[in-house]
Amino acid sequence: MKKMSRSNLSLALVGVFLTLLTAILGAPFLRVLWTRFGSVAYWLTGLALTPAFALSGGYVAASVWVLIGLFSELEARGIRWVWNSILSLVVSFVVLGSGAFYELHSKGITTYSQFAESSKSFVETSTPVGHPLRENLDALLQILPALAFMILILILAHGLVFEGWVCGLFRIPRERFAGQIRFLEFKLPDVMVWVGMISFLGSFLDWPGKVVSTNIVYVCGLLFFLQGMAILESFFIVLRTGWFVRGISRILFILQSLVLVLVGFMDFWIDFRGRFRKLGSKAQTTGM
Repeated sequence: MKKMSRSNLSLALVGVFLTLLTAILGAPFLRVLWTRFGSVAYWLTGLALTPAFALSGGYVAASVWVLIGLFSELEARGIRWVWNSILSLVVSFVVLGSGAFYELHSKGITTYSQFAESSKSFVETSTPVGHPLRENLDALLQILPALAFMILILILAHGLVFEGWVCGLFRIPRERFAGQIRFLEFKLPDVMVWVGMISFLGSFLDWPGKVVSTNIVYVCGLLFFLQGMAILESFFIVLRTGWFVRGISRILFILQSLVLVLVGFMDFWIDFRGRFRKLGSKAQTTGM
């Protein structure tokens, strides 16, 4: 366990505060907390915060704490990032779902029909007539599991991508593990192509698994989007673009997210980053 210096104390306080306040912003701080203080201190801190997690909405912060902590534990033990991510996300999703069910149960909502009716009443009283949320509420409720899982994926990705920034901010040496995932090298297993295509087909068919297929499509879409973002960043590196061009391009591509989803999906056949590397090597050889 590392000695608690003023910098370490600030890191811990900021990480806890942001996790309780926003969840996603605290993820990179929690990641550094684990690597800085170790497993025992991390989980004991989480245990001490259980009363805070028990407050209304606190189960969201608890699920993030479990997500980052479990991922870091498995990574340190050399577990491949694919299985590590799946297990960490599933366990965190169970924590999040259990907290949500407990809160709903405490309010007397025990069935889906009651939940749907309560959501409908809330939307009708909080949104004006003709608001898109009113018209699409039923469809939105059906994909709530996917939306929750997607949020956890984004939180994990945010924690891993900005871990280095937090280390730099607090002047903490960044620890690396063998087989550690790097965003620029992020590539989904080939089987995800088939999962995406089959679930996409299933989302259009009239069968009992249509809702499940639709949820899987949304999750796959986000994963392909992240792969597309990694490809885009690799392209920027090859072209040696400046921060301004990168910033504008990121905004434009995020607004047209379907483009990056398609790029990530097609990468399994085209291998964009392999082509970029060849382009970069050719440019260096020819002096371009």
